[in-house]
Amino acid sequence: MNTGVQHRWAPVPEKRHLAQDFACTKETGLNAVQPGVPWAWVELKPGELSLSDYDRLVHLVEKNELGVIHSAMAIIKPYWINREIPGSEMIDHVGRKVASSNPGESQLRAP
Repeated sequence: MNTGVQHRWAPVPEKRHLAQDFACTKETGLNAVQPGVPWAWVELKPGELSLSDYDRLVHLVEKNELGVIHSAMAIIKPYWINREIPGSEMIDHVGRKVASSNPGESQLRAP
């Protein structure tokens, strides 16, 4: 059975702390990490995936002998999605279209 933590990407924690974070995760007795993959970070342009940051993260998790539970965070969608796919806006709790639901921290890599 996997017992672990969800890990969010930058800006917190900084990359320099990742190895220590995963070592501490292992020391606590947990055995897995679920890195949330923000769609906006891995597909900056339509059809062009950039997974190098994610690959480094998974490598560090595995280096600490932890399992990886893959997941995608579709709520953090790329800027280009509404332009490329009209009608793809999210709908909020009262039925209004939400043109962008990107939290501020997810925009650090935006073009």
